Amino acid sequence: MAKLFLKTTKVEGKAKLYTEIRRNGLRLIVCTGIIVTIKEWQKAQKSQASQTKYATTAEGARVSAEIVKVSQAIDLLFTSGEITRKEDKVKIEQAISDIVNVEAISAKQKAKEAKEQQRHRIVAYYEEFYEGINGGTIRTSKRGKKAGNHFSEKTIQNWHSFGHILRAFCNEDVTFEDINQGFADRFTWYVSNHGYMETTLNLWIGLFVQLCQMSAADGVNNNVSSLKVWRRRTASQEEKKAAIYLTEEELNAMYSMKLSGTKELVRDMFILGALTCQRFSDYTTLSRHNITTTANGTPVVKLTQQKTGTSVEVPIYDSRVLAIMEKHDYQFPYISLETFNLSLRRVCKELSQTVPSLAEKYVTQLSIHWRMKEQNYAKYCERIRTNGWNSLKKDEKVVYKQMKEYAREHNGSPLFERDEEGHIIKYKWELVTSHTARRSGITNLYRDGILSSRDIMSISGHKTEVVFNNYVKATASEKADDIFSKLTGKTAKTLKMKKAI
Repeated sequence: MAKLFLKTTKVEGKAKLYTEIRRNGLRLIVCTGIIVTIKEWQKAQKSQASQTKYATTAEGARVSAEIVKVSQAIDLLFTSGEITRKEDKVKIEQAISDIVNVEAISAKQKAKEAKEQQRHRIVAYYEEFYEGINGGTIRTSKRGKKAGNHFSEKTIQNWHSFGHILRAFCNEDVTFEDINQGFADRFTWYVSNHGYMETTLNLWIGLFVQLCQMSAADGVNNNVSSLKVWRRRTASQEEKKAAIYLTEEELNAMYSMKLSGTKELVRDMFILGALTCQRFSDYTTLSRHNITTTANGTPVVKLTQQKTGTSVEVPIYDSRVLAIMEKHDYQFPYISLETFNLSLRRVCKELSQTVPSLAEKYVTQLSIHWRMKEQNYAKYCERIRTNGWNSLKKDEKVVYKQMKEYAREHNGSPLFERDEEGHIIKYKWELVTSHTARRSGITNLYRDGILSSRDIMSISGHKTEVVFNNYVKATASEKADDIFSKLTGKTAKTLKMKKAI
């Protein structure tokens, strides 16, 4: 082929090569359709050595192969007598286009196959999925009104945390085909061995199951075993966090607090969550359009739950629901879950000064985050004891001072108070989270004894009593009191008074 050249003034990016054809008295300038990197091509034209070096690169090898094919096509057209005048240039361009398009299609197909093969790898598939839900390009696939919504902040956070575990456990070459019973058991052992509680382990297993199901639906996971080998664990009572609820008296006291700013906002949203028995993602996003009435005129909060897509209508039986909504003009500002929980604990700590029940202590479990903090604090204490204060680095001293103050507030050993059996003890106010609102609302309605479980489930959106019963957090003593009252028509307190008389 005659000399190849560029017809662009650009010095960066990509461009197509042109060639000048002089044959049979014809002079034709033809675009070869061969794409090169401008800088690399210009550099290669400086000398024979540069051209030789360029030919050894991936681009150079591709360009050389395409030049040969284009040259052969042009030669064939001339030798067959098809090119006899300038107007026949279109035949050359068509022949070149066919060659280049075939190459492009082949390259795209190979890239597609490579990408598809990459998706068979567990970590790569997870990365693609997480990027999609975090960026909003992948939406929920649940049926009904829930379909097509963005994933909730909490769900995205769970998938993000799961990614750390997944990458640590799997190397990048592990595929869905590698999942068998041994794989699932090793994953369970790995998570358990790193100090995570059974509830957290079950969360990771649940997400792994979802990953296998989604990849199977996408056609990149043909391993049926990957859907059957996972086994969730049942946490013993000692392995569970204390799942507390706030009584009606505690909620009333919280509602009466004089607060301002973020504390006031968080308190109001929390009370609203307790009065409607909804989740954080639902009670913090309620607005004017959620307030309506039934055909019979009953005022209700009507919504479709973000997590499950379940439609519920919550009767507005407490005037504080509307009072809170009106106070904030039926529109709450956005607040992150982390900020919400931090402010909520501050509110509860302040309230514990006048409501003693919030200062009661409960046996609970530490998250892996706090276990590591306690371990680090113990190490710092040992280093100071052995080698002195200056054995700590500057940033370690800052962390140590913060944890020392925390330990002082919690009768630390080293950070937290423990009972005689070594169990962690925390104040009730410390255990309150955004989800305590939903648990409190459900438990208080249950304890009132007016509504049946099915009635309360229609408000909370629960589909099964098994899951619903996990939310009812009345203690064994409280349940005994309720049963006694139902069977005798009297309270235990009244009976004791009569006996005393």
